[in-house]
Amino acid sequence: MTMRPTSTVNDLSSLLLTTEPKLLDYPMPFLEGQDAVKWAANICYKNARTGLLIQAMRSAFAKTGAVDDNSVVYLESSNPQMVKAVLSRISNGIAGHAALELLNFNNTEKMHRFDEGREFYEQVFEKALKKAHPLGHYAKINLWFSASEHVYEAHCDLADGFLFQLAGRKRVKVWPLTEECANRALFDHSDISIRQTLPCQEFELGPRQVLFIPGSAVHEVTVESGFSSVSLSFHIGSPFPLLSLFRDLKRTNRDLTFELPEELSKIEKQEITFFQPSRFCLDGEQNGMPAALRDQLVNVIQVDGCTDEKLAQLLDSWWVEKSQLQNYAGPYPRGE
Repeated sequence: MTMRPTSTVNDLSSLLLTTEPKLLDYPMPFLEGQDAVKWAANICYKNARTGLLIQAMRSAFAKTGAVDDNSVVYLESSNPQMVKAVLSRISNGIAGHAALELLNFNNTEKMHRFDEGREFYEQVFEKALKKAHPLGHYAKINLWFSASEHVYEAHCDLADGFLFQLAGRKRVKVWPLTEECANRALFDHSDISIRQTLPCQEFELGPRQVLFIPGSAVHEVTVESGFSSVSLSFHIGSPFPLLSLFRDLKRTNRDLTFELPEELSKIEKQEITFFQPSRFCLDGEQNGMPAALRDQLVNVIQVDGCTDEKLAQLLDSWWVEKSQLQNYAGPYPRGE
């Protein structure tokens, strides 16, 4: 079933931490009077040296034959003609795809090459995010510039996502979270088939619309044939790796021996175990770790010579310190 947009919501931050996908009409003021396709091609070209990821077709490389169809490559401004060739194809609705990180910042480190996006984040989301995420949060904005049946296959994102469509059209399938998945204290994304249990909802996303995709909901994105599509994705939240908490406890309590079950100690991207601090703080401020989360962690973290009561106190202390520092560094910090 194809879902139609609801009326415009002025406060997009009201959707944070909710679990239902929603399509809304929502303008992006910074693009008023600009051609979104030309804007995207220009910003991609200017930033080719600093992290532009392009999925290109072999024919875009003339006689070189250096790249197979649909290969993903990094194109640098040291070869500007190659960059122009790929971006020109996408601009004209011919198969191709370019992705560029425009903003990525957290409480300890910031990177942005997109002033309008930073301002939009500050005006629309920042205040609500600081209230919703007691340990801090991160925000990332990516530009997606695609054409002709490009498919981003079914996957999960850890944080809440807002997909702003600036030009062209996209078809997006979203599988709503089951109640069991939404309420899990500890989770990873190795269970993608389980997260597709409920019937998917299909959305036709056009210019001046935004689709809210709840964190951890499976979704698939397709660009229609013949369209040059430009969109911005905002991913914002605070999914916390259990291994990071575990290492913090070991570092600050060296006289104790901590252990985690093997199934919770994996470091592969889809198998890292997380918890969502914000999911447990909906009733306001906490003097320590919320009981529902603390009880789950006491059941899985093993400490020699330490009672459950003592471990609960250690978790409360960790929570209070993290809340004061607000130094959350994103879901995949260095060393994880």
